[in-house]
Amino acid sequence: MRDKVLFEDMTRSEIRNYIESEVDDMFKSREFEKRVREVTANVMEKFFRMMYNRRNFWKGEIKNG
Repeated sequence: MRDKVLFEDMTRSEIRNYIESEVDDMFKSREFEKRVREVTANVMEKFFRMMYNRRNFWKGEIKNG
């Protein structure tokens, strides 16, 4: 398919379809899913660590509420 892209003139719609199919394939791949899980896990870990370290700031509001 890439050879076709390099050697043939393509219309805008053909280019758009090609890009959409490549992006869809990337999103469906296991590697992408694995990376999203890693990033999400890291973000959540940092968030909970930050909330735990700053619990004195918000803990009183929960008890009074």
